[in-house]
Amino acid sequence: MKEANSFGTRLAQLRREAGLSQQALADRLSVTRQAVSNWERDQTLPDLEMLRAIAQALGTDLNTLSGSGAPVRRRRYGKKAVVFPAVLVCCVLCAAVGWRLTHRPAETAEVSTPAPHKIQYVTADGVTVTTAADGWEELREALAALPEPEPGPVEPSAQLRDTFVYVASQYELRFVPGFDPETGTFTSWEEVLYWLYKAGISGGGVLTEEQVDAALTRFFGTGLTYEHQTTGHFTRTGEGYVPEGVSSDAGGPYTLDSLVCLEPGVYEAVLREEDGPTITLTLEEGETLLLRAVTRTEA
Repeated sequence: MKEANSFGTRLAQLRREAGLSQQALADRLSVTRQAVSNWERDQTLPDLEMLRAIAQALGTDLNTLSGSGAPVRRRRYGKKAVVFPAVLVCCVLCAAVGWRLTHRPAETAEVSTPAPHKIQYVTADGVTVTTAADGWEELREALAALPEPEPGPVEPSAQLRDTFVYVASQYELRFVPGFDPETGTFTSWEEVLYWLYKAGISGGGVLTEEQVDAALTRFFGTGLTYEHQTTGHFTRTGEGYVPEGVSSDAGGPYTLDSLVCLEPGVYEAVLREEDGPTITLTLEEGETLLLRAVTRTEA
């Protein structure tokens, strides 16, 4: 169970106090939204260089970010006071600076993909970090890398098939809500909340309105029309949507049945979950990959 005063909890609170969405903070740090989500769910921890960047982006200090409390004022007389958390942070910073001067790491991070859906990079302090890739962005890049196909069936590579399956599992696409791109409306607000909760947007906890807004804009673009409201399984409170009687359990494996190019930059993908529904997605390339239509056929 996630601790009430864990790093992830503090980060999420400081981010909200700064008025930033996960995506907005990710943009400031040049990382993926999934990386921020993983930090806030205590799935991974940022390195020292990234901690500095996070503190700066949130307008706070390392003491507050690390949970060491507010900085203590120095006395103007007598012996120096010893404050263990502050000294520990200082020692870590000094060690990092010394290591950096000795090893002379590259000024910019080196990025590679050692395995499907994993990104590995080296920070300016020479620390190698391996973390999960953000599937949606990864899929956008894979589709953009396809040669200009004529409208019609596309034979996806094994890697592209694997990426589709990864995205379907990561974002629980079997729960994607029905959507009308002409009006920018959803068929059911309950479906919207259920999908985002199942996709882990809130880490299994309260789903904030900020998280909902950021996720919907990311997947469906701007110009959406919806109203925040309580539903049968999600009670709207001052903190956000409190789930009631719903599980965050993941679904089963998916397969990509077919991929069709409808027109340049627009694809129709048919995904099927084992013993589950068949989902037909219409995806449009751009600066981000957007969902333009969703249909679901139950098994």
